[in-house]
Amino acid sequence: MTLLVNGRFLTQQATGVHRFAYEICRAFTEQGIDFTILVPNALLCQNAKIFKLRRVGHTQSHLWEQVELPWYVHRHYRGAVLLNLTGLSPIVYSNSITTIHDLSFLENPHWFSFAYRCWYRLMTPISAKRAHHIFTVSEFSKQEIERRLHIKSEKITVVYNAVSEKIEPQTTNNHTGEKYLLAVSSIEPRKNLLRLLQAFKKVEDSQLRLYVVGAKHKVFAEVNTKQIDNDRVVFTGYLTPEQLYAYYANACVFAYPSLYEGFGIPVLEAMHFGCPVLASDIPPLHEVANDSALYCNPYDVDDIAEKLNRLMSDETLRQQLSAKGKARSALFSWQKSAHLMYQVISRINKK
Repeated sequence: MTLLVNGRFLTQQATGVHRFAYEICRAFTEQGIDFTILVPNALLCQNAKIFKLRRVGHTQSHLWEQVELPWYVHRHYRGAVLLNLTGLSPIVYSNSITTIHDLSFLENPHWFSFAYRCWYRLMTPISAKRAHHIFTVSEFSKQEIERRLHIKSEKITVVYNAVSEKIEPQTTNNHTGEKYLLAVSSIEPRKNLLRLLQAFKKVEDSQLRLYVVGAKHKVFAEVNTKQIDNDRVVFTGYLTPEQLYAYYANACVFAYPSLYEGFGIPVLEAMHFGCPVLASDIPPLHEVANDSALYCNPYDVDDIAEKLNRLMSDETLRQQLSAKGKARSALFSWQKSAHLMYQVISRINKK
């Protein structure tokens, strides 16, 4: 079997879906699986040198993915399996496997820019139907794909996210010993930051700070965070994984009141580092955290505030959630996920 990977993710700033792609490829490499990543010329990822890469074409973005990439594969690797790990697969290439992380653009199109939602609402159903198989990251997302895209269950396999154990938190961190809450997400409506900021104003401990790690992106609708005036809230912008992991390791509580998720990698990361988690009471986050988190109604500011106050005032509860979270996160492994994915790809290729 000739296995190729769509390497467009290596040209983009890392988010959850990009980390999924990178870690699966790294696990493939460590397991001795032979594959080649085809990438555009605009390679950004500095850690891509561990992979076998081949630069393809002259364009970028969707034009590269839908035109140059499949044309190159057809000419030079006819019949090869093309694995797409971050979203759309080329709809004109027949032997393609795609990954759909979630269908948030169908749940609420207005969370995204007009161009993004139009493109993905048009292309995702086509990509899903033409793909030989679909990977997704939770049973919740699998059910969503079945229901919304009318795909049969046997065509979809759940491959969970995990936490990279190759990355160590920075040893020097200015916030060691500081009392703070942590939120990690892109700055977009779906992540529900405005309600979190409103709830934070009701937190009783006036010495507590809130660090929000994440950046805006053109594909998301605008979030006017300036309407919340609070000098105890700090927006850090994008951080490297090493910097981010240090924030997890020193936070009192991690808050994730997201309205919709496919998986929720930050919840798993927080648990891995023993940070007590407050999460939205939505199915995918229950699937990730089980009984290792405290849950809140993401639409109720008072409930979010009440749960934050409960966590900050109850050290025993925080310790219990910390211990449960570490044990829960250990059940997720990139090695296991990559092994499962490769088994499925091999089985499909033999048919």
